Amino acid sequence: MKKISVLINDYKVPATVLNLALKLALQNKATLFGIFAQSLKHRDDSYFFQSDINLTDKNLTIATDEDEHLQFLNTSMKLFANTCEATNVSFKTYTISTNHLDTLIDYSAFADLLVCDADTPPHHYSMNTFLADTLPCINA
Repeated sequence: MKKISVLINDYKVPATVLNLALKLALQNKATLFGIFAQSLKHRDDSYFFQSDINLTDKNLTIATDEDEHLQFLNTSMKLFANTCEATNVSFKTYTISTNHLDTLIDYSAFADLLVCDADTPPHHYSMNTFLADTLPCINA
């Protein structure tokens, strides 16, 4: 194995996923490709208790939601990079923000392995859909 893709959402880097990917990369002298699925899901304005939002100290707007998502993404990417550097594993990072499934298929097309957490739900993909969409590519 030379290329291991690791699918991570922008909120959290699952320790189990990262540890498994690092272990496999070390054993096989492979490069990790961190694919960060960015979910810019905006605050739901149909929240039933809108008056509760006014009780927070923050002024919640779409811009602050986007800033918060970008902070989560940057933190996750730094954690991934720092962990790879600390264990001497070569790595690259990519961010996908639109067409998650199509882009994920493109980024993982030449990977030997895709490591992900089935319970990590970036809002725009599911592993069942991803795997179902890859079957036509394999059979082609």
